[in-house]
Amino acid sequence: MTARSQRLVRVLGWCAVFVSAIASASPTYAAQSFDDQRGELAARVATQNTFQHHDDHSINWVQWRNEVRFDLKYDLIAPGSGESWGPVKTLRFNMLYRGRLDPAYLLRDSYERRNYNRGDFEFPEGKTPRELFFDVGFNGALHDLSLRIGKQQVVWGEADLFRSLDVVNPLDIRQNGPVGEDFADFRQPLGSPRRCTTSAMSAAT
Repeated sequence: MTARSQRLVRVLGWCAVFVSAIASASPTYAAQSFDDQRGELAARVATQNTFQHHDDHSINWVQWRNEVRFDLKYDLIAPGSGESWGPVKTLRFNMLYRGRLDPAYLLRDSYERRNYNRGDFEFPEGKTPRELFFDVGFNGALHDLSLRIGKQQVVWGEADLFRSLDVVNPLDIRQNGPVGEDFADFRQPLGSPRRCTTSAMSAAT
């Protein structure tokens, strides 16, 4: 086989790998309501592969991000029941757990030879919930106000591919890219309260 033919076979082989990686990157979702619609549990499983190259002789597999997430919402005060806890009319518990594992750093010895601490890349998340907060609505004189308190993302306006006012939460880009993914996937949630009017709350979410 000539050198040109070998190069063509190598390029076609890597193209097949890329197509396979793209095909396997589509996330899988599932959601289920429970307790007479008071609660909802959603789950997502996804994988992403990333390759780095200079030419067809130096194509490196640099990421195999495997992700599982669970999103739980539960109304502690049943909606439409007329029940309230003093001035509190609505109270919703929200939790988002996201765990990630990247075995590429375990499978490739080149990272160990460069003295990388590969454990830093295995579990960038997963020890604690990513988000954990309560949404509180009031009645009476405070009915136009709402409160969100806990570990959350605070967004004051959002644009595609750049941030203007959306600068409260820092970005963690170790496992994400700046193009093709939502900022919500790589903002770092912070423990903070957020108070706003009902109309502003609905616009923010």
